[in-house]
This record gives sequence, structure tokens and C-alpha cells, in this order.
Amino acid sequence: RRTMRFSLIALLLVSAEALVMHGGPVAGAQQQQGRRLACLRLLSPVLALAPFVLAPATVAAADSSVFEGRYTDPNNHPGGTREITVEGTAVGAYKLAKVRGGGGRGEPANYELPAIIVERQGVPAQIIIDFSVAPKNGPRDFAGVYDAKAGGIRFSKDGNLWPKQ
Repeated sequence: RRTMRFSLIALLLVSAEALVMHGGPVAGAQQQQGRRLACLRLLSPVLALAPFVLAPATVAAADSSVFEGRYTDPNNHPGGTREITVEGTAVGAYKLAKVRGGGGRGEPANYELPAIIVERQGVPAQIIIDFSVAPKNGPRDFAGVYDAKAGGIRFSKDGNLWPKQ
């Protein structure tokens, strides 16, 4: 019975990937960006079903994260804010999240970006944000770690810090 549960969730994930990669509702110049966003959109319902098909110890409510809260980006977009919230269910160490922000110099007034948070014991907490979503149209899979000494998120690719407010 346990094998059947895992088989069902695996089938859901493979089906979602197949739809995105082989003829989903995405076409044209935005295909790369659309695939990633579509996959994240498809993953949300799969995670919502996870409590019904996985063992209760495997799935938990994603109640909070060290990343939740309000941030600024004084180096790249002074005057703007970013609000990170955890979205619903966690599977193991992985939690879906959203980054809502805007209003800073050189950035859109408002935007919402998908993100994944990874928090494991003994390892620095990590967030991966997809900035490629319009209207930001930046890099995808931009990873950062929570830097407790600096009091914010430190991004590995450019060293930028978002201080927590």
C-alpha cells in the first residue's frame, strides 16, 4: 500500500513534467519562462494532494521559515521592498514560497515571483527565486542563504544582501 502511494505521487509529478515539456499550453518566445512557471503552477496542486497519498510523517504544513518577512534591496533597488511568504505544504525540507515586491529604483512597481525554500538541520537555509517571471525578466534559479550575522539573505551569484526589516 505504501508503494502504491509513492507510485501515485510519482505518476502525478511525471505527468506534470510531461505536460510542461511536451506540448503544454506554452508557446512562442516565452516558452522557457513559461515552462518553469507552468511547472511551479502544476506542482502546487500536486503538493496539495500529497497529504492524501503520502505517509503523514513525510508531508507537513509549511507553517514558517527563517526567510518569511519583509526585506529591502538597498544596493540594487533602493526604496523597494520584498515580502517573502511560505505557501501551504512542505514536502521534506522543501517549501513553496512567493516573493512579492517592487517600488524600488529601476524595477517594476509590483511583481510576484515563485520560490522554493530548503531548510535542513545542520545546513544553512537556502532560498531559490525565479526572477525570470515577468515583469522582472531576470535570472532564474537565483539562490541565496540566510545570513544571520548580516541579518538577511545573501545571494551567492552576486554577493548582494537583502536586509530583513
